[in-house]
Amino acid sequence: MSSNTLTRTNGHAITTPTHRDALATLPKWLQYLIGAYPSAKVTEATYLVYEDQFGNVPPAQMLTAVRTAVKRHKYHTFPSVAELRSIVDAMPDDSAPAPIGDLSRMRAELLEDAYSGVIDQDRWRKLIVFLRRCGRECAATAAQAKLARFMNQEVIAWQD
Repeated sequence: MSSNTLTRTNGHAITTPTHRDALATLPKWLQYLIGAYPSAKVTEATYLVYEDQFGNVPPAQMLTAVRTAVKRHKYHTFPSVAELRSIVDAMPDDSAPAPIGDLSRMRAELLEDAYSGVIDQDRWRKLIVFLRRCGRECAATAAQAKLARFMNQEVIAWQD
């Protein structure tokens, strides 16, 4: 049941939204953050503060920032606005990754070009960075190794 229903003595029903209903109205990035820390004691006012502070950040970029915070967070506590702000501020403007389907198409185009003798190192690096930001470390490492083979170079550690 998605709501609590109370029936008055006069027979009229009163329906109050549950926590699940309230969560459905929040942005996906905030839902992700709440899901990552289910035992965190946060209130609806906390949600409002987060929405207010990050309302101007593109949702895809904010989701990337939240995923980064969850990966990096030392303690199992809800990250503060300041912690998230430092992650968002450190991201380049184009840091919101493309959807996985777009990244797959980008990889296919890069491979097609490379087998034709055209290697765009900047696009390969962008693909690798985006794959890492999407949490696709294996795909990023494979793309890095493929680029190194095309460039006849040794595979080296990569920092973005």
